[in-house]
Amino acid sequence: MTRLVPQYRRLPATMIAFLSDNLLATANGSTVDIYDVRLKTLVGRCNVFDSVRIHGIVARLCDADSRCIEVLVFGSKQWTVIRIHLDSARVEPGTVFHVDDWIKAGHWVQDDKQAWKVALALAHNQVHVMDSTHGNCIYNVQCAERCILYAAALYGDTLQTLVVAAGTVFNKVLVWDAWTKDTEAQVRVQLSGHEGVVFGVRFSKNGRRIMSTSDDRSVRVWKLDEKSAESVFYGHGARVWSGLCVDSGRTPTHRADG
Repeated sequence: MTRLVPQYRRLPATMIAFLSDNLLATANGSTVDIYDVRLKTLVGRCNVFDSVRIHGIVARLCDADSRCIEVLVFGSKQWTVIRIHLDSARVEPGTVFHVDDWIKAGHWVQDDKQAWKVALALAHNQVHVMDSTHGNCIYNVQCAERCILYAAALYGDTLQTLVVAAGTVFNKVLVWDAWTKDTEAQVRVQLSGHEGVVFGVRFSKNGRRIMSTSDDRSVRVWKLDEKSAESVFYGHGARVWSGLCVDSGRTPTHRADG
């Protein structure tokens, strides 16, 4: 008997990320699908988790092979690193690791020996830095503001320069430095103005601005050195889930009803 194997899925895409000029990764449930956008075809697939929806895909080039990339994939309280070969789109699955809290953001950072580590922003406003191979926590820090986060973003190339933007259930964006010798990290900048829960935060490419989206249907662009909203946009008819800071000055967003 011939078994039919589906090639395309009719599931919500919870995350998309370009891996190269022509390869696009999409998260469908617990699976990562890889498409060649030039050929308009599915070229690779990897089932990453068991019954956990993927919410983050963060890629970086492998140190020893420029035709291979390591991809941090996370969802719920689980994370892993998979390898994708750009020439063939072959996927090497990795070990799945667990943390004790919901993961809101993931990021690649280097330690003082220039080894790559995985930084995870968690839902109770804390950051764990993990060994990407063995999955053990090598550094963790709790923000002094112990609030629940609906969104987070991380910025910086090294552990010492790692900055957190935390979107809270209290309608604020809290900015704090993850590297500290104190028992808790203090909030450096508090951005207030939203009238609803903050659902999305993003750093600009140079880290000087933060874009936030909210249940109040607004998009705000904050200038960190002035601690104020540089621009406020309305126009969506429903809550705004997320957006993206781009160099052109435009801010693409998406809302609850599409």
